[in-house]
Amino acid sequence: MIQPINSFSRQYNPLNDLPDDKFHNHDRVSKNFVRWLCGRVEPHLAHDGLTSTIPTIHQLLCRLRFLAVGSYQESVGQFMDFGLTQLTVSRILSRVSTAIESLEHEFIIFPREEEQRELISNEFEIMAHFPGVIGSIDGTHITNMPPSNEKWAFLNYKRFYSLNVQVTSDSGYSLTPYIVSPYEQVVIGTPQAEFNIRHKHTRCLIERVFGKLKGRWRCLKKERTMHYQPRVASRFLKCCVILHDASIIQRDPAYVAPLPNHRNDINDDINNDDNVNTTGFDYNVELDDELDEGTELREMIVQTYCTDN
Repeated sequence: MIQPINSFSRQYNPLNDLPDDKFHNHDRVSKNFVRWLCGRVEPHLAHDGLTSTIPTIHQLLCRLRFLAVGSYQESVGQFMDFGLTQLTVSRILSRVSTAIESLEHEFIIFPREEEQRELISNEFEIMAHFPGVIGSIDGTHITNMPPSNEKWAFLNYKRFYSLNVQVTSDSGYSLTPYIVSPYEQVVIGTPQAEFNIRHKHTRCLIERVFGKLKGRWRCLKKERTMHYQPRVASRFLKCCVILHDASIIQRDPAYVAPLPNHRNDINDDINNDDNVNTTGFDYNVELDDELDEGTELREMIVQTYCTDN
């Protein structure tokens, strides 16, 4: 008997029918995490219209599969004999994205309580002996085909089309009291050189995060260029970040090792070239009080933490 497209056997359940290792390889997360996530998003996936016959778990697995491999919608629809049309997959991706995005404020949180900030600061200081840090900033490019009428706005300085998803904090950016950048030129063995070493070790954390993020959700890799409107591609990126943070908080044991070298993988970090200025703004012009305050703060850190005294 041939099963009609979009008709599902209620007995078929990938959580039961696939071995754990194969399931993880397909969806980049563990079965327990998917069960937890299914319970969280199911209230947002009330059955209606075209998707009324598709179980929530199948909808969720379609979304995870798409993020995990970055393939076309049609191939996702045929994955594991789902038998979904491209149009159905498109609607599922949108619906499940909305459901996952509803968890944003639960898992993408900037620490606001003093106790939280102190804990994070202590962890950073243990890692690289750099004080007073509550976050590490970096940027990366996510390749995406641009709108035909705005291609110029998405062509980056590395000459490919992408979404600029973050900003960088290095010597190419103005020094301020809240963004402490490294020294541009230092002499080896000086306190300023020691400051730059500690700064680099601290900041490398965010580069490793990008490596893990792209290692798990391959749709973000350069060779898996997305073909969506920027707004839609941005939603996909947000889903990846939410799932990444949620899997950590839920202690999901299905860990995916980062790519061997994030920079070599796609060479797409915004600040990968030293002191590249792509905006036309003269970063060497003093920004009055903020630059002065930032300079004083950096010198205080050097004298307090990076000297032998």
